[in-house]
Amino acid sequence: MAFICLAKRKGGVGASTIAAALAGAWVGEGKRVVLLDGDPQQSLIGWAGIGEEGGTLASVTRPAVFDDDADLRRAVDQAKAEADHVILDARPGLHIQAIMQAIASDVALLPCGPSPLDIKPLRELLETLHQLRGDKARPLIGLVPTRYSARTRLGRELPEALAEISDVVGVAATIMDGLALRIGYAECVLEGQTPEEYGGVMRDEARALAAAVEGML
Repeated sequence: MAFICLAKRKGGVGASTIAAALAGAWVGEGKRVVLLDGDPQQSLIGWAGIGEEGGTLASVTRPAVFDDDADLRRAVDQAKAEADHVILDARPGLHIQAIMQAIASDVALLPCGPSPLDIKPLRELLETLHQLRGDKARPLIGLVPTRYSARTRLGRELPEALAEISDVVGVAATIMDGLALRIGYAECVLEGQTPEEYGGVMRDEARALAAAVEGML
């Protein structure tokens, strides 16, 4: 069983899209997946509600917004008992509930777009996780580029910028191949489908990211 936490300092960096992409790719491989939507916006719950009743997100997504930290821990523990992979899309910010779930995970994935307004909060979150993790081997940390265009300078330089932040903070983070800026991801939401179900380059990117995460474990 692997517990994957999507942690972010701010919203709008593509965490829910990554969560849906991973869930779809792993379900497509025949794995048992539980996707917990811990973000108060409940984007994944809304996304799941658009799709067909038998669709992937409708089948694997559960609400996980709790005021009590113990309730969230119970939801995670229950999901762990049922699934091969548990994915938590945690609430944004440095809320102690989200941070402690990231620390308790096997892999903490930190999405980041190319804007300087995304990169500074990412560094703050990475520093916090580094301080709280201490000398522990887990969670492994992956920095995931999102919403970037390889046709722009900021997009091309994003992996290098993430690697530099990792070095400065002193964290051995893996720089992942992420999810580029593509209208197809918005169309996935419109259709209530995961990238795996939607197909095309979105499916390819989702599968590559899922394989990279499993390679970290």
